[in-house]
Amino acid sequence: MTLPTPDHIRGFIVESIQLWNAGDKDGFMALYKDMAPGGFRFENPVGTGVQEGWDALLKMWDDYAAIVQIEILHLIVNGSEAMAMMANKADMGGRPAIRYSGETYHFYQDGSFHARYFAE
Repeated sequence: MTLPTPDHIRGFIVESIQLWNAGDKDGFMALYKDMAPGGFRFENPVGTGVQEGWDALLKMWDDYAAIVQIEILHLIVNGSEAMAMMANKADMGGRPAIRYSGETYHFYQDGSFHARYFAE
């Protein structure tokens, strides 16, 4: 397989956030499976171990998608890697709350990618 281009990676990240915020679970999952036919691994948050596979991604969706909206604050793509700063907006007991995260995306020749979510 060939590595995704920086433009493809940028488009993937932007579209994944749009689908997340729209509550489009099927579109979100299809996008990830298309981008990572070789598999997906992530750490959420970093330091808690690696989670792997589509069931783990579905669990993250089920746990957070209904309550968190995400805004990309800054996105940098170099080669086959990306780094994004995000604002994660939620309603906490009737009060708006924002938690910031740094996210890294590492794409590999085998069609897989590994994401790391640094959360405060």
